[in-house]
Amino acid sequence: MDSINFAKNLIDFIYDSPSSFHAVKSTKEILDKNGFEELVLNQRWNLRVGGKYYVTKNLSAIVAFVVNSEDIERDGFRIIGSHSDSPTFSIKPNAEIEAEKSYLKLNTECYGGAILSTWLDRPLGIAGRVVLKGDSILKPNERLIDFKKPICIIPNLAIHLNRSINDGHSYNKQKDMLPLVGMLNDTLEKDNFLIKQIASNLDVNMEKDLGFFNPIKDELGNIQTGFKKAVDEEVKSQKMKTELISNVSHDLKTPLTSIITYIDLLKDESITDENRKLYIDTLDRKSQRLQHLIEDLFEVSKANSGDVYLNIVNVDIVSLMKQTLLELDDKLADSSLIVKNNFSNEKIILPLDSQRTFRVFENLIINISKYAMPNSRVYIDILETDNKVNIMLKNMSASEIDFSVDDIMERFVRGDKSRNTEGSGLGLAIAKSFIELQGGKMNISVDGDLFKVTITFNKN
Repeated sequence: MDSINFAKNLIDFIYDSPSSFHAVKSTKEILDKNGFEELVLNQRWNLRVGGKYYVTKNLSAIVAFVVNSEDIERDGFRIIGSHSDSPTFSIKPNAEIEAEKSYLKLNTECYGGAILSTWLDRPLGIAGRVVLKGDSILKPNERLIDFKKPICIIPNLAIHLNRSINDGHSYNKQKDMLPLVGMLNDTLEKDNFLIKQIASNLDVNMEKDLGFFNPIKDELGNIQTGFKKAVDEEVKSQKMKTELISNVSHDLKTPLTSIITYIDLLKDESITDENRKLYIDTLDRKSQRLQHLIEDLFEVSKANSGDVYLNIVNVDIVSLMKQTLLELDDKLADSSLIVKNNFSNEKIILPLDSQRTFRVFENLIINISKYAMPNSRVYIDILETDNKVNIMLKNMSASEIDFSVDDIMERFVRGDKSRNTEGSGLGLAIAKSFIELQGGKMNISVDGDLFKVTITFNKN
């Protein structure tokens, strides 16, 4: 290829690549024409000598390579890397800003080490990636967009009034470098201006084809409504019904509100990949919390109705307690709690459901990790007599104990009345139900700020 054609192809490539997403697309087209095979990151690669391959990441990075040897350890490999840092202004979520009640500007974030003065008075277009609703909410449709026309400008107004401009001027990125779209009037509305422009450019219906997370939001709302109805039908006591609905609604609403909020954030196609990952991780945590709440609600409902199958086997409760403490060691360590055990060296065998008894121990120790005074000692005793076995857990409360021991074992009642700690408020209620289903008794006593739980099983 001669230098003129090379230069022409390079200019065409640059023109067709206004964003990193477009650059990857242009590169893929070149590689496809030259016999390269696309690989998928999460699939096994079957590479062959002489093969030409490429792989993409997040549609914003691409790696191409040729396999020339079967013995990489002997022959090594050669890498040619290229990084194109394209200084630009990334459009923020909810970008429309009304200035002086007359102008519409776009809120942006400067990316890269841009020479700011070179952006002034230059007609600017918009290009990037847009996420549309697909056939499934889990499989969105990603489209590239390039307006290919000026849509905004960063104005350098009245430069003749600034006599010191030639001596150097420092620009404020958050104030001086916001692109101007135009004047607000009957034909230029502030709200959803950008979304409307994108929808028009892609020839899609804004309400129908944008915002693919809306079905999830609607479904989560249905879950909340359904649980309120289920609780209303289950609880007969008017007093308990009022309290229970209030508490259930709060505990469901907290993760649901977070989920809906982060779904709304994910709708914005201009967020960074880093923020997108953080939002998804948060959604995962809140969804798991919601799942645990629902599972606890079903557990206590089944326990109260007696609809629980018990798999009774001989259980060494000393070993089971040690196992529970081992699995929850990180939670205790996070609260800087010191556990003092008084266990027998001999096995203490009782006919119990090992899974449900483990759940009891787990709930009690998690409760301690939440409410015990940090850096204090926790005492766990397992004492055996001729006719019974007592399991006792004692800890000092981090806050004043101002609740009734009878109330604390009711469903959805917590030690923190502000309900700031994560949990269902069902931990002690589930523990008490599982103990009683197995013929045992669970008692809670308070002495000042000392909180004590005693579980008693009769020996057969």
